[in-house]
Amino acid sequence: MAGFAPSTFGRICTVDRGLVKQVGEAGNFRGAEAHFQKILPHIHKMSNEQIKALLDRSAENNQVHHASLCATSYIPPLLESHGHLLMPDTLAFLKQVCAQYA
Repeated sequence: MAGFAPSTFGRICTVDRGLVKQVGEAGNFRGAEAHFQKILPHIHKMSNEQIKALLDRSAENNQVHHASLCATSYIPPLLESHGHLLMPDTLAFLKQVCAQYA
């Protein structure tokens, strides 16, 4: 799951905002991974704003950023392609957490 391409300006996304919300509201590690997996096939269609929201939600919920698959496979490629959209402290935090699982 490496190397998601950055979203392009003006691309219309069919990803329901509810999917990003579900990730952010995950109550356990496996649930976080399951919700994230629902989004992965649509990453290439998501706007920069949606991916930023997904990463922000991931940073806010320890059930997401400490879920094994999220920290090792799902979040790192998004940080690489879209990390520049995040506030510096959020980016540093997510990188630090993911590094713990590398």
